[in-house]
Amino acid sequence: MVESGRQGPFELDCQYRCNESDSKLVVKWFFNGESQPFYQWIAELEDPVVTDRYVDVIDMDRSHAAGGAEACNIHTWHLRLVKPTIDMSGKYRCEVLTLANQDSAEASMMVFEPHWPQRLAGPGLGSPVGSPVPARKAVPPKTTL
Repeated sequence: MVESGRQGPFELDCQYRCNESDSKLVVKWFFNGESQPFYQWIAELEDPVVTDRYVDVIDMDRSHAAGGAEACNIHTWHLRLVKPTIDMSGKYRCEVLTLANQDSAEASMMVFEPHWPQRLAGPGLGSPVGSPVPARKAVPPKTTL
């Protein structure tokens, strides 16, 4: 669980193994079963490709590994989220591919709104309260009479 808007980084880790003989290493991250990755790193190109939605929330300087054969010596891939928001709650899947092998793993992350104090104001004890209470991102309840 991560607090919405809180400054990170918060890491999504993907552990993998590959041999030095493996070639064309690719690491992809997917969100909530989407068919297109929001993050893709190809070892030969070194710079990752990130969708617009995630550009400002991923720490690009610290998320990718060294390229080429050195990348195969790294067993945990860290994707660092800097400032996650509520809409980023969901299931994340990491996929690691080479020409010879493919594997994936997934985990869920929940981003929540922090608790905030509530105050009721009214004319006094025994009187009806008529002041509205502000709420952030609240869904009105369904009522029937």
